[in-house]
Amino acid sequence: MPELSDRHDQLHLPHHLPRPSGRHALFWEVRAIGTSTTYNGYWSQSSFTSQNTTKPNLTPSNVAVGGSSAQAGGTLAVNWRMSNTGTAAAATSTGIRIGTSNTTHPASSGIPTVTTGPIPAGSYLDQAATVTVPAGTAPGTYYVWVIADNSSPVTLDQTTQADDWAVSGSFTVSPQSRPHVAVVVSGSPLANGQSAPVSFGTVQQGSAGPSLTFSVQNTGHPSLAPLAFEQIMTAQIAAFVSDQVAGRGLAPKNANRYREILSRLFS
Repeated sequence: MPELSDRHDQLHLPHHLPRPSGRHALFWEVRAIGTSTTYNGYWSQSSFTSQNTTKPNLTPSNVAVGGSSAQAGGTLAVNWRMSNTGTAAAATSTGIRIGTSNTTHPASSGIPTVTTGPIPAGSYLDQAATVTVPAGTAPGTYYVWVIADNSSPVTLDQTTQADDWAVSGSFTVSPQSRPHVAVVVSGSPLANGQSAPVSFGTVQQGSAGPSLTFSVQNTGHPSLAPLAFEQIMTAQIAAFVSDQVAGRGLAPKNANRYREILSRLFS
């Protein structure tokens, strides 16, 4: 019989084998192979402790935005796929961040997280969200990053964290638009800071006062909430001037001063 020497080998158990944590028995068989003589093998037994190593691995991909541009303070549609390439189901808080780089994701961009899952092992979940581009975001080219397990410190025990993020194509952020209120008198809008003289002619004592019609327009974006305008008719103002002229016995020079004050109210 040929001489047999001692041999020490490592045995690797496949990670996909279902085995609960705890104490296990290990059996092995030794056989002589490659000779014309058959040696009777033997069985031996030992024991070891096993830990369940099944873990999830959440990986985002296919990140897309719903347009080529967005306004600071406006909304942006985002779509992505979250895949679980691991061996255990998992849920996650998915982070959505906006940054100027497509190679390094930003630390944070003030956008709330999105709940994802649970996702079974070997499956995926397609998701969509409408996010608000933070007000004050400077104009320029930006990218959307989708990040799995968006918590600090991370809460998921995954097989790896190296594939926890994915990035979209570029989109452009334009300056935040604002409402623009214009007062239109006689068909001519008055821009911010502009004024225009308004003439009511001569105010006759005891007669109906003249009136002036004007409109307030919002030529910007977004819409304005209902504004609290003081509803004072020009006829009421003219009547007030007339009463002051009559009640105080003002000379024409002083009466013209009242008309000047009235004109300034609409400039």
